[in-house]
Amino acid sequence: MGKVLALDLGLTTGWSIAGKSGEQAFHARGRTPLERDRTAAVQFARWLSDLLWAEQPDVVVLEGVYLSAAHPAAARVLYGLRMVALSVVADAEFREVPASEWQQWAKQQGWAKGDGPGSHVNDARYLRLYYEAS
Repeated sequence: MGKVLALDLGLTTGWSIAGKSGEQAFHARGRTPLERDRTAAVQFARWLSDLLWAEQPDVVVLEGVYLSAAHPAAARVLYGLRMVALSVVADAEFREVPASEWQQWAKQQGWAKGDGPGSHVNDARYLRLYYEAS
């Protein structure tokens, strides 16, 4: 399987790879939603490029993005970051795992959904562990 990098996408993105993990915040700045999305996407692309170069993963795993029209701003950001990731990840295999799938497994391992500090890191870590176990 090789080295797996898991990403929990968002304006604060959690990441986990081979015993390392962290969170990276992207600051959406601008007067319009388009300007804010652009600044966050550029920051994300630079950060992800640096992480890919430093860690050299064989596989990049994302949580599948499935949002309803009830969350248009979140959907716009998540789909945008997903597209940036697809364009930046050139030398690694790319996989998506539905949230319901990895979360069901993770709950059996002691994971609990949260929105507090460190929750994105925890989600990325369990997403990676799930992928490595399956």
